[in-house]
Amino acid sequence: MGGCREISPTAGSTTSLLPSSVKGYELYSWSEGDDWYFTLITGTNRSKTSAEIGSRGEIVDENGWVKITVLGLHELESVLDRLPHSEQIFWLDGSRLEFPQESRVIALPPDDLVELVHQYSSHKGLNLQIIQ
Repeated sequence: MGGCREISPTAGSTTSLLPSSVKGYELYSWSEGDDWYFTLITGTNRSKTSAEIGSRGEIVDENGWVKITVLGLHELESVLDRLPHSEQIFWLDGSRLEFPQESRVIALPPDDLVELVHQYSSHKGLNLQIIQ
């Protein structure tokens, strides 16, 4: 992929800061068994596909496009650490998304996990909004 940095989930994540996004970032979450996955993706006006949200790994291109999918709270915190101070994040609960061909259901995790992410984001100076 010309101009893109793509990192597989097994390669570990980079610690470089992520670019600021004019439209903020979107955060999606879903469970597989007892595990919670999270995707942080550059905010846009267009709808995201299930494949786009659910594909594993990290993409950051020279135009500022970011798509990072991680497993678990600890990895999500590492991604949030890379965002600029005061960055806007919109966490979408999935009720506005339709993926009829997929078994994956985009949803918010249990309230205690949502609260931990909210507290961590606030502590880091990020503006997290949950869109239900």
